[in-house]
Amino acid sequence: MSTTADAAAIYLAHLNPMTNAHKSIILRLKKDYRVYIFPVRFIKDGQEVNTKSLPYSYPLRKQMVESVFDDCVTVLPDYTFYAPYRK
Repeated sequence: MSTTADAAAIYLAHLNPMTNAHKSIILRLKKDYRVYIFPVRFIKDGQEVNTKSLPYSYPLRKQMVESVFDDCVTVLPDYTFYAPYRK
């Protein structure tokens, strides 16, 4: 697929932790797009909520992505769910 230099892909994922499946998806997107990754964050009272099923903080998940892709993708913190949220 041929795209313009301005084309972008947005990837919203938990990345808790980053897996080979995440890596594969990002690699495919990188071929044709500038990739912006939004690790899902849950915020309550201004603080990130981490649980047994979501144990890794945003800074650690960002570091995981950047350790694999360096500056070839952009990891952004802006996509946030505010608690309370329903299961």
